[in-house]
Amino acid sequence: MVPGNRHEDCPICVKYSQGPCGKYFRQWLECTDQYTDQIDSKTGEELHLSKCEHLAQVLADCLQKHQDFYSSSSSSEHHPLRVAWKTFLKDLEEESKHRYEEFPNFFTPRSSYSF
Repeated sequence: MVPGNRHEDCPICVKYSQGPCGKYFRQWLECTDQYTDQIDSKTGEELHLSKCEHLAQVLADCLQKHQDFYSSSSSSEHHPLRVAWKTFLKDLEEESKHRYEEFPNFFTPRSSYSF
């Protein structure tokens, strides 16, 4: 991380901003910072989800490819950083799935006509 960066006190940010996926993590983080608290007026979706999705996928692919670099021999499946990162990726994937669901039928207006 760059000294003076507001993410330097974030252990996940420090860890993932280094190594073979560091560039992708920093690009994704910059994108999410750019769209923080912004909502798409048409869909109601948080913009960082749609605007940064392509960067998140590149980052996820890189992290998958370089798992050994980002895990240490002393870490376990329950290490707080590992758990936090897995939870983050799972939440991101779930949010992406829900974005394209059909509109629920019970919200569809119904009308009937009698003559």
